[in-house]
Amino acid sequence: MHWRAKTAVGMACALLCGAAALASKPSKKARELPSTQIDAVYQNERLLSFKVEPAGAGHRDLRVGPWHFGPQLAHEKPKDGRPNLYLVFPGLQHTADGVDKFDHNNVISVIPLDGQAEFDVYWAVVLDPHMTTDLRSERALVVAAQQEFTPGDLFEFDDMPGADFLRFLGISTLGEMEQYRRHDGKLPQMIIVPAGFAVRATVGDTIEPAVSTAKTQ
Repeated sequence: MHWRAKTAVGMACALLCGAAALASKPSKKARELPSTQIDAVYQNERLLSFKVEPAGAGHRDLRVGPWHFGPQLAHEKPKDGRPNLYLVFPGLQHTADGVDKFDHNNVISVIPLDGQAEFDVYWAVVLDPHMTTDLRSERALVVAAQQEFTPGDLFEFDDMPGADFLRFLGISTLGEMEQYRRHDGKLPQMIIVPAGFAVRATVGDTIEPAVSTAKTQ
C-alpha cells in the first residue's frame, strides 16, 4: 500500500514546516552522545537492512537526535512514485539514554524494485495515551491516523506519548493542537506529516521475519 494521507498532511503542515531545519540541529545533550547510523527499517513488521548513501558535497546529513540517516535531500513536497520512510515517535527500535524524545521506529512503505530509492520522510507522532502498540508497518500507521480518541477533561499536553518530540518540532501546548481536532472535539490517535525532505538508501536482506507487534510499557 502506498499512501499520501492528503487530509492529515494538509491539516498539519502549517506548524511543522520548519521541522526539516530542526531535525538537522541536534540538542547539546544529543551531540554529546555517540552518533549512530541508521541501518535497519521495518516493512510490514519485517526488519530489513537499510544502507543509507554516504553524504556528498552540497548535502547536509539528516540527524534526528543521535541518529544519522545519511544526506538530506531537499524536496518540498512528497512525490508520487517515491516510497515513504516514516519516523515513528515513540518507538522501541531505536532508543538512547538521556534523549528519550528521539526514541523511534523506522518504517518504510514498500521495498524498491531494485533495492535503492529516494524515500520521502514523514514524522509519525502518537497522540493517544492509550495506544500501546509498537507500530511497525505503514498499514498500522494509516489505521492509527484514521482512528480517533476523546481527550478527557483532565487531558494535558504531556499525556500524549509523542509530546516530547512535538516540542522538538515546535509544538508545546494543547492550544497548538487545535488544528488537529475533529469537529466533534476528538483527536486522531496519530498525526503523520511530511518532513519536507528525502533520503536515499538501499533496502537489503531480512534481519528478522514479521512477528506479533510488541507492546510498549
